[in-house]
Amino acid sequence: MARLIEQGRLFGQEISLRLAAVIRGEFKFAPGPKLTFEQGRERRYAVKQVATISHVYGISLDDARDVYCSAQKSHDAEGRLLGRVQEWVKSDRKAAKKALANQDLPESERAHHPAVLLGLCPELKKGLHNLKKQPYPSALRKLLDRLAHGPEG
Repeated sequence: MARLIEQGRLFGQEISLRLAAVIRGEFKFAPGPKLTFEQGRERRYAVKQVATISHVYGISLDDARDVYCSAQKSHDAEGRLLGRVQEWVKSDRKAAKKALANQDLPESERAHHPAVLLGLCPELKKGLHNLKKQPYPSALRKLLDRLAHGPEG
């Protein structure tokens, strides 16, 4: 297999040489760049926002992701945000479920996982404050402010 690839029959010559080296164990791919704290923060915020939108608006995760990404268009010059957020939601939800199933994990490390799965308002019944006809993010911000300040705020 390495010889076929190396000869360039399956891919171009340069890619073929690298793939052949990997197959033979002569070369290993290095991990990609690590996220900075700010990038990780942005990612966690996006995943929690998608979960919150889904829960409060009473819509699917895919629809919530679309709503979130459409509000972020000014920050998405390359048009890649939708795919990135989809991957973030998948991987972070999977990790959150795994972490919550792990009973040995300290409570301090388990704290943000429910927000990844249920959003920032898990105490509200799903779709109770159905905001479908109201714009995101302003309607959600008003609801969160109202909840933070209580009924008299």
